Amino acid sequence: MGEVLKPAFLDTARHFVALGKHDGQYASLLTFVALDPADTFTTAELASATRALPPDGLHDAAQALVRALEGAGDQRADYWTNRVTPYLHAIWPKTRNNISPAIAESLGRLCVAAQDAFPEALALLRAWLQRPAYPDYLVHRLHEAGLCGRFPEQALDFLNLVIGDQTQWPPRDLGACLDAIRSAAPLLAADPRFEWLMAYLRQHGRG
Repeated sequence: MGEVLKPAFLDTARHFVALGKHDGQYASLLTFVALDPADTFTTAELASATRALPPDGLHDAAQALVRALEGAGDQRADYWTNRVTPYLHAIWPKTRNNISPAIAESLGRLCVAAQDAFPEALALLRAWLQRPAYPDYLVHRLHEAGLCGRFPEQALDFLNLVIGDQTQWPPRDLGACLDAIRSAAPLLAADPRFEWLMAYLRQHGRG
């Protein structure tokens, strides 16, 4: 990207709504550029543009992070350490003023996508997580990735952050997740978070 286009590209973040149907493409491009900035942009420039995005734009950026990490294949751990973590520290907004349930859910997916780095991802992003109206997909991805058996303490923390009693039916894979946590770390069965989730399951006839 040439020096002539650079100021316009960065300033576009401040006119996000005017992009119409192309707004998501811009937010995604900005995110991919920030993950691999080369020498074209400074961190401060990319951070300023990203923080100028409205909530819808930050949601698109969070989704782009998930796609980038999932697309790293066998190199996910390295990609998390060398690309995503620096991005979250230096580019992603520091305040949670613009957080939305959709952004929080995408960041939950990002935690799961980190796989081997799941504990580090959760530690970095847990303050951003909240309970979506329908946590079924997040719990399914957690179960599918086998993270409950590998990282039982962090998986229990994750479940406690994303599941509330606001939904009538518990996520379908919640029981399997709790079984895997208990098998991997039996002492966690006495944890108040585990006991609450089991009671929640039983209350709805799934425990």
